[in-house]
Amino acid sequence: MQPHADLCQPSADPEERELSPPLDPAEAEFLQILPYEILEMILLLTFDPWSWHPIQSLHLALVCKTWHSIVTTSELFWPRISTRHGIRAVQRVLELNRGGKLVVEIDETSEVGSDAEARDAFLALAKPALHRWNTLFYYGKYRESLFRMIGEEGSGLESLFMDVHVGLRTITLGAGRPLRHLALLSASLNWNTNRLNNLRSITIASIRTGPTLAQFYAILSSSQALEILYLENFWIEEGLGPELVPSPIFLPFLTDIRVGSLPTRLLHFIVDCVRAPSSISVCIDAITSPSTSLRALELALPSLRSSPLVAIEYSEHDQFACINTSPNPLPMSSYGVPRVPGADITIKGISLGYILLRLSEIPFDQSVDMTVDLRVLDVDENSLDEIASKKIELRRVHLLHPILQRIVQSEQQAEKGDLKHLLEELEDVIGRK
Repeated sequence: MQPHADLCQPSADPEERELSPPLDPAEAEFLQILPYEILEMILLLTFDPWSWHPIQSLHLALVCKTWHSIVTTSELFWPRISTRHGIRAVQRVLELNRGGKLVVEIDETSEVGSDAEARDAFLALAKPALHRWNTLFYYGKYRESLFRMIGEEGSGLESLFMDVHVGLRTITLGAGRPLRHLALLSASLNWNTNRLNNLRSITIASIRTGPTLAQFYAILSSSQALEILYLENFWIEEGLGPELVPSPIFLPFLTDIRVGSLPTRLLHFIVDCVRAPSSISVCIDAITSPSTSLRALELALPSLRSSPLVAIEYSEHDQFACINTSPNPLPMSSYGVPRVPGADITIKGISLGYILLRLSEIPFDQSVDMTVDLRVLDVDENSLDEIASKKIELRRVHLLHPILQRIVQSEQQAEKGDLKHLLEELEDVIGRK
């Protein structure tokens, strides 16, 4: 959609006028009697600054004189400039927002952003306001002069989203406000900066130079309000530093966890450290250490509560267990990818009895009819045989809780699980009416 020459004047295009539905007279009368400040707060709830387009505030301004006055005199209604919007729209937004915070999007993948002349014109307008940049979305090639300027002058940045398509480089952040949201794809930071001490979301993927274990611990332990932890595709062979035996990191607000394709040391370190009792969506790469497997299961358990189906594929030969929910889970990233609740983990060295015991401790939710789909396999070098296949309702797994406790206790004493006894008990519970 082409920007209007004057974003605060009515559009001559009747189709665009129709985008703003008529307001019910009763609603309009009610809104007119609200205090100015309350009405402003209500109108600000009609859009997300990160995805805002000028047309949204234009439509609000066209409703009535009161709304027009609020929208055109408050910088909060003009929060974002983007290479997608065109130069005329960017100029007008900067006129209406002369001192407030800015969300800035530089997208070289779009038709306008890929045009060098248009991009340079955009940067010529945006750079003088760099001290007001609060959020930056960047999609494109590594541009040394631009990134150096952002590092030196972007002290007001609180959210940084960088998807660097060409050039695996490091962005050096100078002094400034602590970041709240960080997303780096194919780009690294100076990880010792004190601007990573209060993060609410972390998304880091496809990097070669990442934090050391000590730096990871410092970042996570200082981000008590962290909600999203998304780490994937780290090509780090060296540089993780010495082994650490850190204290657990309790993150009460962490809901989304995805850690995959990481160096084994880093994967085990993250899983061993993090405590997330409020997890909703969890995906963890295969864990081969029994002790770390216990922690991975602990991380995943809260995310199973709202899942209608939990599938467990268990190998008797090597005690490998694949636990996943349906539909397939998808943790949210810092970019706001919609969340699909659930869990997907692969663990080793834990008995099936212990796994079922932990499932039996999940509170029974009357609104979710959870079913456990269990397959037990016998795997050797030449064959894969299915020993048992059972579907058990969670409420029946709860009935097994005292029996599972006795089985697990006997397993711990004998250091070996009695799978046959366990399957017989399952069969007995399933057969009860």
